[in-house]
Amino acid sequence: MTDPHANGHQELLDRFDLFDADQEVRKAEVMAHARRSCPVARTSVDGQWLVTRYADARRVLLDPEGFSSGGVTPKPS
Repeated sequence: MTDPHANGHQELLDRFDLFDADQEVRKAEVMAHARRSCPVARTSVDGQWLVTRYADARRVLLDPEGFSSGGVTPKPS
């Protein structure tokens, strides 16, 4: 079954910024799309990795060379 909103979600995911208040209203649906179609994605906003499933997050945490945050300035929480 095809997700009728997948295109819009994919476009937003490509430039998704977890810290952008304007994107907060669609965060849940974008995360759901990511879990279904690309659970480990790199955003073009500032090179952040967006990991949406537990098993994948575990894999990322165990592979710091493959999923480095080097060269990326963390945003304040």
